[in-house]
This record gives sequence, structure tokens and C-alpha cells, in this order.
Amino acid sequence: MIIIPARRLDFKGAHNRMQPSTSRMNLTLDDYLVLLNVAVQVGDKKWQKEITRKLERIMRFEAAKA
Repeated sequence: MIIIPARRLDFKGAHNRMQPSTSRMNLTLDDYLVLLNVAVQVGDKKWQKEITRKLERIMRFEAAKA
């Protein structure tokens, strides 16, 4: 399982400004494949590259464990 940082908006301050904070999400290989499918369907080449690079890192990590 891979842990990636995710961003969440919290309402803080006297002026009700949105301040980003960081939380963590766990995504599985299947989750990345679903995201890649969505990126292909919407035609987002940059997102496809980002997901593909992440999948390559996952595969290298898994191969190193074996």
C-alpha cells in the first residue's frame, strides 16, 4: 500500500480564509489503475504521465521486495 499526501481545506482565521492542511491517503495498485483509466477517458496527458510514473515506482518497489 502506498501513502501519498493529500490536501484538505480548513476554514480558519478571522477572515474565513481557506488554509490548506495535509492529510494522508492510502491508495492501492487497483486505485491507481482506476485513476489512470479516468485520466485516459478525460484525455489528461499530464495526469496520465504522473500516474504512470507512480505505477512504475510501485512496480520497482514490489520487485525489490521479492
